Amino acid sequence: MDYNLLLSMYNALLIENKNLKEKNDELKRKLELKNVSKTPISEPEEINFSVPELFPNSKVTKNSRSNEKINLFMSLFHGREDVFAKRWHSPTTNKSGYQPKCQNEWDMILCNKKKYKCNVCPNRKLLLLTEKDIESHLIGKDPLGRDVIGIYPLLQDENCYFLAVDFDEADYQKDIMAFRSACAEKGVFISVERSRSGNGAHAWIFFEESISAHTSKIYVQTANWAYLLKTMRNQTINHGKTKNLMRNY
Repeated sequence: MDYNLLLSMYNALLIENKNLKEKNDELKRKLELKNVSKTPISEPEEINFSVPELFPNSKVTKNSRSNEKINLFMSLFHGREDVFAKRWHSPTTNKSGYQPKCQNEWDMILCNKKKYKCNVCPNRKLLLLTEKDIESHLIGKDPLGRDVIGIYPLLQDENCYFLAVDFDEADYQKDIMAFRSACAEKGVFISVERSRSGNGAHAWIFFEESISAHTSKIYVQTANWAYLLKTMRNQTINHGKTKNLMRNY
């Protein structure tokens, strides 16, 4: 990358950091974050997908009962329970996607997909999220992934319990480890998950209680600036990758 462009980006980040400082300090007070050492944290070559420090007192293990595992999962991925999405896949077109689960879908009398789109159908009746849906999602018996569900993190009061950042560039492993390191320096531990394709990963940050979506956006922006500054110091930043990261709030 051209030095002048890199310097320009660096100066822009410094200005943005200054503008966000006051809001960031307020966020730290709300989350009761403690100051941590500024000593750089070494980054392993291979990504580690287990983060035991997130749950040091957890009693749930691989040998726990199914309901205990489901309860742990739902306590972390705490979203709306009055609606959820189900993954669909067409063997004919090989296309897939997600849509809210409706009780009347494919009902010969009530469901007329040729006449109505689902979001305007007068007979639409959304189903509640149940532990059975979570269990089917975790077991994953359907070879086409049609038992996979999606939840809506944004609650009706515009609060949320978690957020995620998506990494899907060719060198995503180094990027997400740099992001994890930058977060750890601020006392924030993230959980890493490999994406469905196997060619990317997601960084999850969980909150002990719900916070406003606006506050969570400032939170991840601050973490993102730390990540950008860290990678810029190491001269590993890719401008296109940065823009992709910005869009994943």
